[in-house]
Amino acid sequence: MRNENLPAKDGTAWFGSPAVFLPKRDINHDFSAERTYKPTRKLFILRYSIEFFRVILPPTLFIIFASLITNAVSYLQVEKDLGELFLIFPFLYVGAAMIGVLVTTLLKWIVIGKYSPAKKPLWCSYVWRSELVTGVYENFLVLFILNILTGTPFLKYPLRLLGCKIGNKTCFFTTQITEFDLIKIDDYSVLNDNCTLQTHLFEDRVMKMSFVDIGKECSVGGMAVVLYDSKMENSSV
Repeated sequence: MRNENLPAKDGTAWFGSPAVFLPKRDINHDFSAERTYKPTRKLFILRYSIEFFRVILPPTLFIIFASLITNAVSYLQVEKDLGELFLIFPFLYVGAAMIGVLVTTLLKWIVIGKYSPAKKPLWCSYVWRSELVTGVYENFLVLFILNILTGTPFLKYPLRLLGCKIGNKTCFFTTQITEFDLIKIDDYSVLNDNCTLQTHLFEDRVMKMSFVDIGKECSVGGMAVVLYDSKMENSSV
């Protein structure tokens, strides 16, 4: 029998296909089965309650803000001609976008506060509240305004409000950031198209979070993923 067809030995860990042996792996000894694999009915109910808002809140906010713009245009068209409306509309959109940034930021600070390195079991409210914030960020704020700002100097300002530490003259072609306070990007660095700064992973149903530190004059390639606990030295690629 060829070696690759042998069954995995007990106590070993493998990843991918073809499987790669993991010589050192952090095994969960901190959380009970109730918080990882065998949740109680109470935890089920709590998760469904928070997940309901994670599903409903982003499209609700999107519709509310789009309706505000539409209603404002409908009100103004009574007194303004088409040319004036074309001039006014960008300011209406920017105003609505700024309010959307403030609403999302307020939600983040109320629901989560400041992200810090931690380990959290899957079946706890912190994980679901974090996913609620991520859902509003990705499915409302990114779609409503942040995608438009990629590649411009303006994107760093809402990300700073959310907690990211971003230096001067940086350039972002991505919005793939979640635990904002764990992100540090120094001066003159570039995040290219759809790269991801991954500040958390799940392992054995435990959410592990830590810092991603991008030095000065660094470049993160398109579609690349920088995992937590990573530090890019100055001028690295």
